[in-house]
Amino acid sequence: MKTTSIILIFIIGLTFFACNNSQTQNKLAAVDSLSLDKKVTSEELKPKITADTLYKLLDNALNLDTFEFANWDPFLFIQTGSFLSTTEKNAILVSCPTDSTYKIELYSKNNDRWVENDELEDLDAFSPQFYTDYNDYNFDGQKDIYLQCSSSNGYSLSRGHLLTINSKTKKIENHPETRDLANMKPDLKTKTVFSETVYYDSLGFRGICTLTNNWVRGKLKTIKKECSDRETN
Repeated sequence: MKTTSIILIFIIGLTFFACNNSQTQNKLAAVDSLSLDKKVTSEELKPKITADTLYKLLDNALNLDTFEFANWDPFLFIQTGSFLSTTEKNAILVSCPTDSTYKIELYSKNNDRWVENDELEDLDAFSPQFYTDYNDYNFDGQKDIYLQCSSSNGYSLSRGHLLTINSKTKKIENHPETRDLANMKPDLKTKTVFSETVYYDSLGFRGICTLTNNWVRGKLKTIKKECSDRETN
């Protein structure tokens, strides 16, 4: 009799455990399904960033004093405002049609609408070190665009694309002759663009050379190089 009772209790216990385990698995499955649904919904709600985003932002920025937006994957950049001229509102759009090239577009605001002045493609790109600078590099009263492509470690040497803007036509001109000039800095007083380079001598000494660059027939040409005492040109 005792043996029969023990067996009966054991069977009831197994049955209870099996039912409880089945319910637990069903609950876990429901939780996993709910989590997946939430994940899918979250992905669906994530805004789609494409090149067309730049043009939507351009329209939205029409009545704003200044606006700036950057996205890194895919790479997109837009800036609007009076950063190129005190008398005119401009916009620049930069995108990467390919993994290794930039496309830049230049706009001016005219009668409450954007008018495209010019665009350039196939500028070699390295978006992780993207940076822009606006200055009058050719001394015509119109600020120009510098797009950084690289900046070295240690003593930083910034190299990139110098894009001058014609003060009358507002067209962009690329200056590939400046591609190897680092840390370009225009000096209005002397109408000279200074740049820098680094050298190492046989003893491992590092020195800085300053290059003097002048505009000759629309191209920037190095006319002088001054280095520290260990190297002279």
